[in-house]
Amino acid sequence: MNLGFIKSLVFPVLTLFVFSTVFVVSIMAQAGTSTISGTVTDQTGAAVPGAKVTLNNAATGFTRSTIANEDGSYSFPAIPPATYQLVVEQGNFKKTTVSGLQALVDQKVVQNIRLEAGDVTARVDITSNMIESLVNTQDASIGNTFVPKQIEGLPTNLRRVQDLMTLQPGVTRTGYVAGGRSDQANITLDGIDINDQQTGGRDGATEAARQFSTSQGSALRATTESVEEFRITTVNANANQGRSSGAQISLVTRSGTNDFHGAGFYFYRPTEFSANNFFNNLAGVERPSLARDVFGGRIGGPIFKDKLFFFYTYEGQRQTLEQSVNRLVPLPHMGQGQINIIGTRPGDPAGTAPYAITLTTADLNGIYNQLPDLGGGMRVNPAAIAAFAAATARYPSNNADLGDGINTGGFRFNSPRTISENTHIARIDYNINDNQLLFARYNWQWDISSGTSQFPDTPATNLWDHPNGVAVGHNWTIGNNKINNIRFGLTKQTFSNQGDSADNDISFRLVFDPRRFVRTLSRTTNTYNITDDFTWIKGNHTLQFGGNVRFITNRRNSLGAAFDSAVTNSSFYAGPGGAGSDITLPLTNAGYTITPGSIGSYLEAATGIIGRYTQYTANYTFDIDGNILPAGTSSTRNFATQELDVYAQDSWRLARNLTLTLGLRYALSRPVYETGGFQVVPDIPLGTLLERRIESARNGVATNDLVTFILGGPKNNAPGFYSMDWNDWQPRVAVAWSPNFQSGFLKKLFGPEGTSTIRGGFAITNDSFGQQLAVSYDGLSLIGFTGSSGIGFGTYNTSNNPGPLFTGFDQDIRALPGLAPGVLNFVQPNDGSGRRIQTSLDATIVSPQHWVANVSYGRNLPRSMYIEGSYIYRRARNLGATRDVVAWNNIVDTVSGMDYYTAAGMLEDLRFARTPLANIAPIPYFENLFPNAANAFVAGTATQNMYAIVGRVPGTFFADFTVLQQVADLFDWSGQGFVFGHPQYDALSGFGTSAKSDYHGATLSLRQRLGETLSYDVNYTYSISKDNASGLQTGNSYGSQFITNAILPNLGYGPSDFDTKHNVNANFLFNLPFGKGAFLDKGRGLNLNSFIGGWQLAGVYRFNTGRPTNPFFDNFIWNTNWNSPNNTVRVADPGFGVNRDTRNAFANQQAAWNSFRTSRPGEIGDRNAFRGDNYQTLDLGLTKNIPMPFNENHKLQLRWEVFNVFNLQYFEITDTGRATAGMPWDPNLPTSQPSGAFGRIYGDIQGSPRSMQFGVRYEF
Repeated sequence: MNLGFIKSLVFPVLTLFVFSTVFVVSIMAQAGTSTISGTVTDQTGAAVPGAKVTLNNAATGFTRSTIANEDGSYSFPAIPPATYQLVVEQGNFKKTTVSGLQALVDQKVVQNIRLEAGDVTARVDITSNMIESLVNTQDASIGNTFVPKQIEGLPTNLRRVQDLMTLQPGVTRTGYVAGGRSDQANITLDGIDINDQQTGGRDGATEAARQFSTSQGSALRATTESVEEFRITTVNANANQGRSSGAQISLVTRSGTNDFHGAGFYFYRPTEFSANNFFNNLAGVERPSLARDVFGGRIGGPIFKDKLFFFYTYEGQRQTLEQSVNRLVPLPHMGQGQINIIGTRPGDPAGTAPYAITLTTADLNGIYNQLPDLGGGMRVNPAAIAAFAAATARYPSNNADLGDGINTGGFRFNSPRTISENTHIARIDYNINDNQLLFARYNWQWDISSGTSQFPDTPATNLWDHPNGVAVGHNWTIGNNKINNIRFGLTKQTFSNQGDSADNDISFRLVFDPRRFVRTLSRTTNTYNITDDFTWIKGNHTLQFGGNVRFITNRRNSLGAAFDSAVTNSSFYAGPGGAGSDITLPLTNAGYTITPGSIGSYLEAATGIIGRYTQYTANYTFDIDGNILPAGTSSTRNFATQELDVYAQDSWRLARNLTLTLGLRYALSRPVYETGGFQVVPDIPLGTLLERRIESARNGVATNDLVTFILGGPKNNAPGFYSMDWNDWQPRVAVAWSPNFQSGFLKKLFGPEGTSTIRGGFAITNDSFGQQLAVSYDGLSLIGFTGSSGIGFGTYNTSNNPGPLFTGFDQDIRALPGLAPGVLNFVQPNDGSGRRIQTSLDATIVSPQHWVANVSYGRNLPRSMYIEGSYIYRRARNLGATRDVVAWNNIVDTVSGMDYYTAAGMLEDLRFARTPLANIAPIPYFENLFPNAANAFVAGTATQNMYAIVGRVPGTFFADFTVLQQVADLFDWSGQGFVFGHPQYDALSGFGTSAKSDYHGATLSLRQRLGETLSYDVNYTYSISKDNASGLQTGNSYGSQFITNAILPNLGYGPSDFDTKHNVNANFLFNLPFGKGAFLDKGRGLNLNSFIGGWQLAGVYRFNTGRPTNPFFDNFIWNTNWNSPNNTVRVADPGFGVNRDTRNAFANQQAAWNSFRTSRPGEIGDRNAFRGDNYQTLDLGLTKNIPMPFNENHKLQLRWEVFNVFNLQYFEITDTGRATAGMPWDPNLPTSQPSGAFGRIYGDIQGSPRSMQFGVRYEF
């Protein structure tokens, strides 16, 4: 830990505590507490100053008193969430008592008191209406609180609180909140940070796999028995919250009371009552095991009454599961050395319609007769054929939901999994005196689980997870108007994700992978957290000043770069891999034709059966002194950071029904660094490099600054990954008005005081980042103390330079030719070849910033209902994204004024029109900039030679446009060296903050709290979210957060990946009105009541419209970015939808195929142009409560819960490979035909099939 930075924290931390004695601060402490406040008036509405107001909780002996000020106002800030009694006394007035007053976490509950004149010994008793606690009349925050009866009573599949967290307005079921990213939630338990500092709680599981995920969304698990209540603030939290820009989630652990309370439970989910997955049924695979046992209990009570209390809970889970998985396998004929194509044979009459053809081994030996003879005229690889034969024998294809259906298919099976989880949570509460409270909490978990295997007879992954955490808090009431709340916590996240292979990764790309090749990763992340909040109530101002300090360390041990890889990759053969590639040319030269839709299938199958590596890499790891470590040696990294937030806030009660809240939060986060010195950084910020290249290209000049990596970080006294951002000022403004019209139409519209509220607010927040980016960079980049030596694109061909043969899955890759010995070298050579595809971190990173505004109107309705509508706007800039910082230049010809995209687009138009070479007129751009191209390949102008590369010209090769750029550079047709590409890299993806988003949402919530009989929440959201990259900070280099065209980054601005137009969620608890004391009670005796009374029905409902998608891409075509293909472009409506019979997106494949065109140079294609399947599910629970005859406070519960009651299985898009979504050149030509697999993108379901669990619970 760097002492210099720690010293730099001393001053602000000391300032925090000094100022807390003189500053006036806000009402609600940030540490998961509550506030009860209000106004005391007489029957005329006049304030009653000087009234004594006492708040007490008999369950814990908690008592606190205050005196109403000159306006009659009183406030009890920073109190533990609980149910209280409020007593108000004043001379000449009757004593008024309000019972059942619910103080909700992170909310300010308003309870106004109207005193009646009379004898002070007389009493007025009032029972608080729960619905009043839900009405927010104090600030602009949006979010619902869940109380114990909801947490315990609603059906949750894993009995986890996280299953309930998306039941909020503006929240999607995948965790995106009002346009904010799902990895930006801030989760606190008893006021202490329990976030997963590296992933933000997102484990990357697909929708289909999420039901099997062991991720709990945070470092520590919260169970239904351990949580007293929780609140999710989705929008415009006050200044006392805001570590990150997403939802602020506050959970509170149960406490002991003066009475002993507890519960024991056992839940069992049998396989027999579950439904099978749609795709399992289709493939004839039996229903997977879902057997699960959940058991445990809780107990709490007094150690010393009114003084010291304890609480403890344990939950165990044992699951014996099977997860349906689908793996790509070769079809049986490939094991016989055969390949299927759709086309015609040599000698077929002209005009013959394409048909299915089987190419035998002899046919293939003849087609590839330029390959070396391996004996007996064998040109293809017998070892590869044998590998396919073994695969087809052990894993026969049983479905067409994966693969191309021509040479590959899917092998679906149930992969066994076991999960064992143990959760212990204990808490001690101590009332030191009437003014001081102390608590301590400890969490301990021990989990062991297995993952899926690649095939039934191959190893599975395993996970060992042992997080624990401790928290201590002290609450001190200083006089009648000051409170200090300080908390300390340590959350330790420890796990080991053990991979399924310790061998080199050898595979046949898009044909067969023998393992998942998941590598072992172990991690220990410690978060030390100190928070302090000081509250001072002064007149009508309630002000707060506080701070939050976090010290985070993250130790990772990874085998991710410890093994080598080799693959038969058709994309690495010379040529673009399209119709004129090195693989397909021998086929067509032999007289065969092949339909465009089956080219991709043939390329992969032929590359596999030829059985020669075209791409292989040796990965090297080094110690701190630069010594190479043996293959298979793990890399250990220790990342660290320190963070400080301070805030000040004033909640100013301008009038009894009008509150203005002004706050300011300031955040500092030290750039993450590696403590041992294993840190390298580029000597030039990558964003700066990109901007220089763009600017110089506009002026007709290529800038090719070379990138040198140097030692970085404080250990090396060098620059860090990025610079400290000192500008994270986060102002908050909120206004809340509760109309109080005395008569007329407006009184009827808005109701009496306190029954309606109009609120509005604005906030600026920042994303939390650092650990995610640094770890992603270290894990994905092979620059620095990990390195690689690999074979570049186009090294091998099938004519005069064939690649090395596959000999087996245990092959020594480092013995293959062309690999340089491993040497610690931070400088990628400037050898002019490019061909490197790498990942790094952009030092121009700044804190992502969000501007969020909302306005809400809420109104109490009859029968304890409350309705609220809101408009929410979020504008986010500098969001995390990746982009190619050496993007191929769009260089301008300063003579003609034309840029490359325009000139290349003209070539594309000529190419699509099949214009003969002789008819190609000179284009000034190419003639001016590339004079050396004239007569290079063909006799003709520079333009004609450029056209010869991309224009299907006989005697040349048909390439994509980035190959055209590469050829122009390599042959120096400009006379200026590299003008398009970069001499060191073909692609260098830089993690940075270059994305943007905009969100508009309208929410409507209806809530009811009808005593103990009925409660429900219904939330509806209509929203539009747009951005130019949607990925999370934990994504990979070229995933959904990649901006394909870094030169024109706004080309991809459109619907976000998570955009959900219509989103509905609801939950309810309904005590059936039968039995003793119920609504329909007819005086039946206890015996009959045992049968008809005590029934409760509970449910959770979710619905959302489909999320955006655009899975269709240019196959083997890279017209804009060297490493990332473009999406295709629609020229007509393809009729995208869901056909359950064919699992296809299109009813008419041919018409859909012809509805797309190849994207042009500079374009990125259509982004998120379609919508996937909708989603809907209903979970129900039926509970029978049986009171014990010996004690009415003891009861036995019998529970039956059904998840996805109607077994609705909506499809999820999972197969977006070359066979199903890849499209060749010019699919919009009438003669172009798709393969049978085109559009078959649905391979699994959203959510899970119907299942049931049965439970018994004893509570006292």
